[in-house]
Amino acid sequence: MMRLPSYVQKALDKLESGGYEAYVVGGAVRDYLLNKEPNDYDVSTNARPDEVREVFASYRVFDTGIKHGTVSVMIERKMLEITTYRSEEDYEDFRHPKKVTFVRDLDTDLKRRDFTINALAYNRKIIDRVGGIADLKSKIIRAIGDPEERFTEDPLRILRALRFAAELGFTIEPSTAAAVLAHAGLITKVSAERINIELNKLLAAPAAAAITGAYFPVIRVFIPEYRALDPAPHLAALKRLEGFHLRLAAFFLPLGASAPAVMRRLKYSRAAVKKTGFLVDNFSLELSGEEERLVSLLLRYDYRDLIDLIDLRAAYSPRAEDAAAREGLMRLYRERECFRLKDLKIGGRDLLAIGFKEGVGVRLALERILSEVALGKLPNRREALLKRAGEIKKEG
Repeated sequence: MMRLPSYVQKALDKLESGGYEAYVVGGAVRDYLLNKEPNDYDVSTNARPDEVREVFASYRVFDTGIKHGTVSVMIERKMLEITTYRSEEDYEDFRHPKKVTFVRDLDTDLKRRDFTINALAYNRKIIDRVGGIADLKSKIIRAIGDPEERFTEDPLRILRALRFAAELGFTIEPSTAAAVLAHAGLITKVSAERINIELNKLLAAPAAAAITGAYFPVIRVFIPEYRALDPAPHLAALKRLEGFHLRLAAFFLPLGASAPAVMRRLKYSRAAVKKTGFLVDNFSLELSGEEERLVSLLLRYDYRDLIDLIDLRAAYSPRAEDAAAREGLMRLYRERECFRLKDLKIGGRDLLAIGFKEGVGVRLALERILSEVALGKLPNRREALLKRAGEIKKEG
């Protein structure tokens, strides 16, 4: 028996007490059968949206997707989406159906979904109308009904097929795989924001490299800059990387200087673009275990970025000099802990107080002092720093 969180069970009980059917549907049931902890729960019911609102009249209810039959209910401080059984017809924008019809039977609702493994329902027992359990056992991603129709309805399902295959380590069944490649061009109809979400989940998945490599024509549809490039070495490196930000860098590395622009087009955050841009731009940065060189790098670049750069390069080709640089950077950062002006125990006001004139000379003096501290020539103690500042002032 599937153990449900109390807030989910309470929702099912209240709907049934009101005379309606209610089931947990989709990913939560799939994950339970795969012995995974579900991330979230969705409930489907034959109650119409106004009837759901009536059942939960004493709760906070939000019309999050009322047009398509979804209301959200706050139960035990948890938000739960409850959706009326429905059928859909005539997708006008490759996402939203022109016609949504609320229905009273669960079977119709389950058969409108994307993949068999996502069309399972539970309330006291598992309901499987489309062979989802068999496909879970066979480790197969299979579209419900005609895969061409499913992908034409919503082309994002093409990327979702890749993502689920990569996350679960499944294969895509032949007719579904053929439809993925045949209709990949439809992804241009999908918003960048939705592509971003699925692409990130795909790249973070355990089998990301294998699935992305097998279906790379799909990637080239929404990243045409990749059309003349060979992704093989970068996907091989991706397989050896754990951190998502490093996988993202390996994925965009072949694009070189155009990587930031492509990422912005795909609606990545400024922080993600900046991090990836640094790793791409500096992939060939000269590194060594020499202390003076390492200090100069730490004064110029962020410590974490440098470590990430070395780890990214190691996924392509481990180098002895990179390993020595990594060890040296870690030692210096731990011992010195002062590679930015803000880390110094004195600041511009202190220099003005001992006679420096306002202007660029103050910053130049502080940068000189910072360099000496970073090199270990000067302790980061206020008295010592003020004394050195006085000496620099006398030098003129």
